[in-house]
Amino acid sequence: MKTALGIFIFFFLFQQSFAQTCNVTNSSTNINICPGSFPYLWNGNSYYSAGDYNVILTNAAGCDSIATLHLGVNFISTSETDIVTCNSFIWMGTTYTKSGSYSDTLTNAGGCDSIATLNLTIRYPSIPVNINKSICSSLLPYSWNGKSYNAAGTYSDTLKNVAGCDSMVTLNLTVIPAVTSTTNISICKAQLPYLWNGQLYNAAGTFNVILTGVSTCDSIATLNLTVRPSVTTNINTSICPSQLPYMWNGQQITSTGVYRDTLVSSVACDSIVVLNLYINPLIKSTKKIFISNTQAPYIWNGKSYDTTGVYKDTLTSVYGCDSIATLILTVITPDSIDIHVCPNNHLKFTANVAGDNYQWQEDTGTGFTDLPGETTDSLKLAPNIPSSSYGYKYRCLVNGYPSLIITLKFSTNWTGTVDSTWENPANWDCGVLPDANTDVIINSGIVILNSDQAVRSLTVNPTASFTIKPPYQLTVTH
Repeated sequence: MKTALGIFIFFFLFQQSFAQTCNVTNSSTNINICPGSFPYLWNGNSYYSAGDYNVILTNAAGCDSIATLHLGVNFISTSETDIVTCNSFIWMGTTYTKSGSYSDTLTNAGGCDSIATLNLTIRYPSIPVNINKSICSSLLPYSWNGKSYNAAGTYSDTLKNVAGCDSMVTLNLTVIPAVTSTTNISICKAQLPYLWNGQLYNAAGTFNVILTGVSTCDSIATLNLTVRPSVTTNINTSICPSQLPYMWNGQQITSTGVYRDTLVSSVACDSIVVLNLYINPLIKSTKKIFISNTQAPYIWNGKSYDTTGVYKDTLTSVYGCDSIATLILTVITPDSIDIHVCPNNHLKFTANVAGDNYQWQEDTGTGFTDLPGETTDSLKLAPNIPSSSYGYKYRCLVNGYPSLIITLKFSTNWTGTVDSTWENPANWDCGVLPDANTDVIINSGIVILNSDQAVRSLTVNPTASFTIKPPYQLTVTH
């Protein structure tokens, strides 16, 4: 009994002591896996998706231990690369020579698969091209693809085809040499000019012409021309025109020129006698002079001239021959005339002296001034000249001298064609009514004034009848 009680007391005390010292522990585990690693095995359990999972275990002290799993998923990454290149491309250590899409699986930073894709386009170079070209040597240097070549040979150049790849082009250049020939000719001087290959040669020398050979290239022909000398005698003679015709070696010569007579010399070539005949010119000189009448007389070659005319004199030239001098003298005497015209008329004046230059002038009461552009021998006034231009003067300067002074006046004559009314324009020869700047002439007929009028002057013939009806009046301004 005592023993059983002791055991009970011990067991009870042991249980009390154990119950007071057992604590629950916690632990946490963070795991990230790739999608292909499912299911994930942990503490005897399989997990098929990401999440937080708890299990209750017993720790070393025999107490509960709560373990938590934080399970995450790292995802697979992908990438694409587009490449266009010529011939081949190295990617991921592999050489590709054909177009296509290629993939490779790598490991990304999360430790999962990374799928890389290459979209590859391969372009290829063109087939090498050979160009055979033959040219003449005269075409050197030959330009090809921006380069100049000075000799025959094989030349290569790398270009880009339409695909952007290298294209090898080879030029096989052949240079055809020029053909040369030489001709030696000896002639007499009398045979000059010498005709060779369509060209004339007038002296000895070496001459080259470029022809076209059988290969269509230049052919250089050389002529070595020797001219055997001939004995030449030159005679230089000058005469006056009055000594014509000139006789020489049986020839009758009438003009300046080179004349030859041919003999045979000791070298079988001609011996030439040359006459260089020069006929001194009959010197003629003409002098045109304009003077005013106040400057006369004009002294020329010791003689006095005071009237317009053409005068001649015979002198001796520097060659000892006759020289004919001509004087064209114009003595300008100013002339003044009055021109009576109808108002609003068209007028044209002409200079009374011919000259080399002309200048028309106008005087409106303040002196003569040049009319711009009026530099011919005639002057046309503007149409419909107003009667207010009465008394204007016009003159023409011929070679700087006044030759003609024209005073402009307006006048009209009574005709009485229709009736006796002053106010009817049809009764006046100008067809318009006279005004204060018009000279009026009434030679005959009956004239009746029925309104106030003004004229510059009035002339009434005694045989005419002129009546002014009251209360009207006629004003005469001059």
